[in-house]
Amino acid sequence: MFRLKEKLLGAWKAVKKEYTRVDRTCNNCRREIFGGETLGEKYFCPDCNARFPYNDGFICLHCGRSAIENVKLCDDCAGYEWSYDAARSPFYYAPPADKIIRDLKYDNRRFLAEVLAAFVAAELIGNFAEADVITFVPMTDGAKRKRRYNQSELIARHVSARTGIPAADVLEKVAETDRQAKLTRKERLNNLKGSIRSKNGALIEGKAVVLIDDVLTTGSTAEACSAALKKAGAGKVYVVTAASVTNPKTARILGQETPAGKVKLAKTREKRRFSEK
Repeated sequence: MFRLKEKLLGAWKAVKKEYTRVDRTCNNCRREIFGGETLGEKYFCPDCNARFPYNDGFICLHCGRSAIENVKLCDDCAGYEWSYDAARSPFYYAPPADKIIRDLKYDNRRFLAEVLAAFVAAELIGNFAEADVITFVPMTDGAKRKRRYNQSELIARHVSARTGIPAADVLEKVAETDRQAKLTRKERLNNLKGSIRSKNGALIEGKAVVLIDDVLTTGSTAEACSAALKKAGAGKVYVVTAASVTNPKTARILGQETPAGKVKLAKTREKRRFSEK
C-alpha cells in the first residue's frame, strides 16, 4: 500500500509539474505561447515581449543602469565608494516588468521567480561567469513570516539551478528599518547601516560572490549587503537584479516609461496594499 501511494504521489507531482510550466502561457498576459529561440519568446507572447524593457542599450559600467552612453560611473555612482564591484540587470524598471516583479513580491505569484531567474541567470553568465557563489538580499524573520517567502531568495535558488553555481545563505537582516521609498540616497544608506550582517563566512572567503535582488533602486541595499560580504572576506561582490531604476533625467531623455519618482510611488502603494492584507 505504501509503495502504491508513493507511486501515485510521484505521478501527481509529474502531472502538476507538466501543467504548471512557465513556458506554456505568456507570463504577462496569460495568452498561449509556443516558445521560441530567445528567452523573451519562451516566456512571453510576441506582443508582450516587444514591450518588455530590456536593458540592452548603453549603461553605467558600474551600476548597470541605462545611460545615454557607456560610462565608467554615472551621476548616481560618482562621488561614492561602493562595496560592490559591478551590477547588472536584464530589464530597466518599467511596464510590464515592474508589474511582474510586484506580483512576485506582493501577490504570492512565486512561479514568476523562475521566469525572472532565467533572465537574471543569462545576465550573470554573460558578465560574471567567474562567480563562485550566489547569495541573496535577506529579510528579517518577522518580514519573511508575514510575506511567507523571500522573493530574492526564490530568484537566487532558480538562478543557482540554471547556472550550477551554488547558492549560499550567508546574510541576515537583524533589524527592521524605516521604509526606503521616501528617503534620499544618503538617508537610505544611513537607514540600513548595521541592519545587515554576514554569517557562514567560510562559504564566501576569498570568493567571487553574486548578490541577487529584485530591483536596484538607489543601490543602498546592494551596498549594505556588499559591505557585509566584503567584511566577511569575499574577494569580489557582483550584484544582479531583475531590474534597475534609471535616473529620472536619463529616463526622460531615453523615453523610458517609469522614472524613479513613479517607481517610489508605486512601491509605496504596493507596500501599503501588502501591509493591509
